[in-house]
Amino acid sequence: MNDYKRLLEKLTDIPTVSGFETCHTDALKHILSEYSFDEVYSDRIGNTVLVKHAVSPTATMVLDAHVDEIGFRIRSIEDGGYLTAAAVGGIDPVILNASRVTVHGKEKLRGTVTLPTPDDKGKYPYVFIDVGYSREDAENIVSVGDAVTFSSPIREIGDGLLLGRAFDDKALAAALVLAVSGTNAFDLAFDVYVTLSSREEVGGGGAANIISTLSPDGAIITDVNFATAPGVSSEESAKLGAGPMTSISAVTDRRITNSIISAAEKNDIPLSVVVEATNTGTNANLLEALGCGIPCAVLSLPEAGMHTWSECISLADAEELIKLVRHLLTDRALAKELAERRVFRHA
Repeated sequence: MNDYKRLLEKLTDIPTVSGFETCHTDALKHILSEYSFDEVYSDRIGNTVLVKHAVSPTATMVLDAHVDEIGFRIRSIEDGGYLTAAAVGGIDPVILNASRVTVHGKEKLRGTVTLPTPDDKGKYPYVFIDVGYSREDAENIVSVGDAVTFSSPIREIGDGLLLGRAFDDKALAAALVLAVSGTNAFDLAFDVYVTLSSREEVGGGGAANIISTLSPDGAIITDVNFATAPGVSSEESAKLGAGPMTSISAVTDRRITNSIISAAEKNDIPLSVVVEATNTGTNANLLEALGCGIPCAVLSLPEAGMHTWSECISLADAEELIKLVRHLLTDRALAKELAERRVFRHA
């Protein structure tokens, strides 16, 4: 899994706080240019799309992983050099005090977070960031609106676990790139579009735009899901190292989901099935409202420490997910059924 870890490190080195993705699409495309795709392009709102054509395609499939991450935006520079910053995406303040961050101004500044006094509702509308500069010096480097990311390089711990920032959802982006680029075009049943979508952490506008433009016959939305941990229900989570996860939900397509489960069983790939009755918390929630509706399923990696500066995934789980995606992309029975449903939708 050295190739996976290497790609994940490169992806997480790129700061892509929601709303700032367009600043870094060139860096993304440069990293991805070494992989086997027919086309790599980006759009005006920060989505990056990788295209691989089958020699004899039966249908089209989108594989989506959002490339944006949680973080902050600078909102003011205060006396004493303290910066105030507002959260972008859902960040639990419990994990913030003394966390290390990087401010992406005219140059990168390392800083540490301090929580202010909460408001009357116990909320924190902003945090303080100390970068060790006077106000005058900070103003020469930092501007209102600059992005802030957590500062947490990748570390391997225990039995094949990785710790780091922005694994939600770059852990899945790396897996999809390797899965698709490593699949022979003669074996593919689908023309495949890997969408590294923007703005998922603030509502999913990026995926809605790019996937509706592509209008595929089906989609598999990939994201992290909860790993089993103290205080997390076993019915809503899976153990790290026990394989990927798939979701049964009102917003997912049973045919594609059943194909995921069947492919895992036939190829001895461990898979956990979780019920997310009405809301998967992913870009899948958007797809039934696009056009005539796009059949989709959800495929996930268990992750501990979600939405923190120290997220944790299993290398073994990522390897199994890559294998599973490759099997799905060669499933001609699934491709045939999705193509037939396309004819019905457009009749």
